[in-house]
Amino acid sequence: MNIPVFLKSSGDFRADRRYDYACQLADDGDLQSAIDLLHQTIEITPDWPVLPFMLGKFYKKVGECGSAKIWFQKCLDIDVEDYQGAALELERLGVSKIEDIM
Repeated sequence: MNIPVFLKSSGDFRADRRYDYACQLADDGDLQSAIDLLHQTIEITPDWPVLPFMLGKFYKKVGECGSAKIWFQKCLDIDVEDYQGAALELERLGVSKIEDIM
């Protein structure tokens, strides 16, 4: 399966670097800093579905399921093909069945 280009890069070098750094922060256990950095990055590239998906994942990890649901839904709004699996994440959080979203 080929990964769509829009999932590999935002097209903005600054946003890509910030995203990479946010993922490094999360890997190091600093989820709040990663979340903060992704919020700043989404202002640069609001239509890159990778950012709301990762915000959903990070919020889920810190136990803020309400925020996670919002960001997974935003990801689906941008990426209707759901290449990242936001619908599955929403179902795991008890939002709805995948069939209802797709």
